[in-house]
Amino acid sequence: MSSLFKKSRHPYVSFFYFAVIVCLCFAVKNPVFIASSFFCAFLMNVFLKNYRGIKNIALLMPFFILLSCLNPLVSRWGTTVIFYLFGDESKPFTLEAVCYGLNTAFMLLTVVLWFLAFSAVVTSDRLTFIFGKVFPAVSLMLVMILRMIPFYRRRLHDIT
Repeated sequence: MSSLFKKSRHPYVSFFYFAVIVCLCFAVKNPVFIASSFFCAFLMNVFLKNYRGIKNIALLMPFFILLSCLNPLVSRWGTTVIFYLFGDESKPFTLEAVCYGLNTAFMLLTVVLWFLAFSAVVTSDRLTFIFGKVFPAVSLMLVMILRMIPFYRRRLHDIT
């Protein structure tokens, strides 16, 4: 399955697919859609054998928790008050704000999973093919930057 999706798809089709799915994840705030998109992104990473990317999700869990807890601190929307911050009635900590924070954090986690799958499918030579005719300088710079990331990662490993 992984070689089928990586090799037999035209770069425009792969790029368009990931662009549409990421835009939908940002546009649709429905928790059912986001959960199903997360499940599909997770399965796609498993089929692509992108286990290193899936392990990175564990590193994003503190960010997920932080974003979920920060949203009620800045958002005062909601009617179900859990408690008041510092005993001040003008600063309610509401259940709706917590749920919206969880939904937003889950959406960002889903988008990160889709980008991990995107990086496994659309390689630097495919990006060069997609953007080479329209933006040749940007395409060349992007390929050079993407080439340097694994190079410096290996150098860091050698140095340590």
